[in-house]
Amino acid sequence: MPAKNLLTKECKEVIALDFSSSSVRVLYCGDSKPGFFSYSLAPFLLREKLPVLEGLLEVLSWVERDLGLELQHNGHWRPSIVLVGRLVSLELKKILSYPPLDPLMLLRRLKRLVFFARSGIVAFDNHWVSGDVDPEKVVRWLPFPLNPNDLADYLFNVSLFTQTIPDTRESLYIKQALVRESLKQLVGKISGRDGFYNSLNKGKSLLIGSAFSQVVSPSQAVSIFLDGVRPRGAVFLERDLDQWLPCLLVLYCYYPKIAKKAVKYWPRNFLGTAVGLGMEANGTLILDDKTTSEFHLGEGELFQFFVPASKSGWLRARTRNGLSDYRVRGGEAGLIIDTRSYDLILPESFEQRKMLLDKWAGEVGARGQKSQF
Repeated sequence: MPAKNLLTKECKEVIALDFSSSSVRVLYCGDSKPGFFSYSLAPFLLREKLPVLEGLLEVLSWVERDLGLELQHNGHWRPSIVLVGRLVSLELKKILSYPPLDPLMLLRRLKRLVFFARSGIVAFDNHWVSGDVDPEKVVRWLPFPLNPNDLADYLFNVSLFTQTIPDTRESLYIKQALVRESLKQLVGKISGRDGFYNSLNKGKSLLIGSAFSQVVSPSQAVSIFLDGVRPRGAVFLERDLDQWLPCLLVLYCYYPKIAKKAVKYWPRNFLGTAVGLGMEANGTLILDDKTTSEFHLGEGELFQFFVPASKSGWLRARTRNGLSDYRVRGGEAGLIIDTRSYDLILPESFEQRKMLLDKWAGEVGARGQKSQF
């Protein structure tokens, strides 16, 4: 079958690809509902030793069936996109000629708050934090000792050789610590913070970036958000688990109208509800099916109810400020209540910090006491 250029007027399909070190995400936009597909690259790399390109690419042509991927959309098989072997037309040069893509350019069109975070970069609305976080504050979030100067050297090397430094347990801790402190600094820059916190309580907040997707559990993604943002009241959280944002951005460069349509069908994972109380609290969780559960939490605790995505209800919490009711929904992480101080100042002593970090990790991880519905 001869190659067919996707940009011809006769062909309405557009395919955007995002290559990373381990997978490829394919966004297919045809005449109707867009299709989102994600595949592992490992089998293809073993057969053809194809060097994996980091960045945003758009494939502009159909190719013959060969080693590669077949896309199924609305029950119909489409010609395969070859990832190993021949690519008829790869317009990488054209894409690189564009200025750096602003992830929030497209995301501002969503009717929700968006937090974009990957190692070294955190963004919210028009506010950015990139590379200017104090290493001494970052190391306070680490469960192992690390000299701030060594951290600064490590982060500099990562910025130069992103793909050659392997992901280790320690590097993931560093990435998460960097995002926690960056979020904290970002929120501190926002003027009219009362309005910001009020807006968090309306609608859903979307967590985007590898810092929220490359975690051991959904609860850890919520924990990073709570540590850095310190919300007041209830916040509904969802995340871009499969990291579709790069595909949408490439599509937005060439076809903004199609990208806006694709955003409506963008698959997102609902994490659940986080409730920041900031002080000692007790109360009752009352689900819509009349199931109830009481809680009594001292100041400085995290507590997790495993509420499935199919359930919702009300959290009635009493603090020294009075009685408040919060609408809650279940999700991958259920419901997480946070009674830690809104300031959340970590101790100077490493031993005390580690004890606290381990305690918090246990309260929203596999080791903590939880209630299940």
